[in-house]
Amino acid sequence: MKVPTNYITNLKDEDKKKLTEIMRNNEKHRVRIRAHSILLSSQGYSIDTISDIFQVHRNSVTGWLDGWNEKGYECLNDEPKSGRPSILDEAEQELAKRIVAEYPRSTKKAIIEIEKQTGKEVSHDTLKRIIKGADYLWKRVKKTLKHGRDEEEFAKSQWEIDDLLEKEDAGLIDVYFGDAAGFCLDPSICYAWQIKGNNIELPKARSKRINVFGFLNNNNVCHSLMFEGNLDSHVIIGCIDWLCKKITKKTYLIIDNAPTHISDEFEDCIKEWQQQGLYIYFLPDYSPELNKIEMLWRKIKYEWLPFSAYDSLTALKDSLIEILANVGSKYQISFAY
Repeated sequence: MKVPTNYITNLKDEDKKKLTEIMRNNEKHRVRIRAHSILLSSQGYSIDTISDIFQVHRNSVTGWLDGWNEKGYECLNDEPKSGRPSILDEAEQELAKRIVAEYPRSTKKAIIEIEKQTGKEVSHDTLKRIIKGADYLWKRVKKTLKHGRDEEEFAKSQWEIDDLLEKEDAGLIDVYFGDAAGFCLDPSICYAWQIKGNNIELPKARSKRINVFGFLNNNNVCHSLMFEGNLDSHVIIGCIDWLCKKITKKTYLIIDNAPTHISDEFEDCIKEWQQQGLYIYFLPDYSPELNKIEMLWRKIKYEWLPFSAYDSLTALKDSLIEILANVGSKYQISFAY
């Protein structure tokens, strides 16, 4: 016998709009699926169908719908769960967060200091829950060159690049970000999910360096050239000459002030490139954040290169060729300042 069902009816347009926003953008998965379920029910989907979509028991869906009818938006969030009182009170938790800020590299040292100042012993898991609740993440520490740059020049350059990109969006010009990167058999991978007790081990080996000079635009269009030798000014000039043959309208190439880009030989070519419709835009010193192709190199090194790429130099080269050929299709970068 078919189990009776009920539906959300008379959902207002403003509620549909708000629930859609929650479904798409709320940071909590459970909140998103509850909002989605209410929208599906208002469209005539049965409880059984919704439970199949989200792979949950129909009683869960019934509870979500009943909660909406009784509490409205309040039903989307989890109710507070009962449990034993926290070891640290609110003031002590704030103290724990400050101590972690003083010892960001060692949870063990933080725990010792917390015990010293509060007289309470906390476990690693307890401290982890507290600092995660304060939006702390265990992640790589970034190296920066900010201390050496002129912030006024940086802001001016950022504004000028945004202006160029707006003109590109309007179809008036093309804009490419250019840079070189090197790859070898010494893996750049730092973190990966691994089964407890079974480590992923990558061979560390000295090898020749594969150098790539690339051009990337804001629409994930990538042109690149690969070399096994050094990238001196002569090679870089050849790469830009190659790009000139591909452009179809006025084009700006955004590059940094690397020595190979400011040599006499390089500067002698700038006017010739302008005559072909290519204009060089130099970034201010210590401003790698403004060169969007840096994101491409990070994605390749830390995410896209498979473990098998480190088996041999040939495997690395083949993997690079495959990735670079599919940037914009299989491999996508979402650009945002």
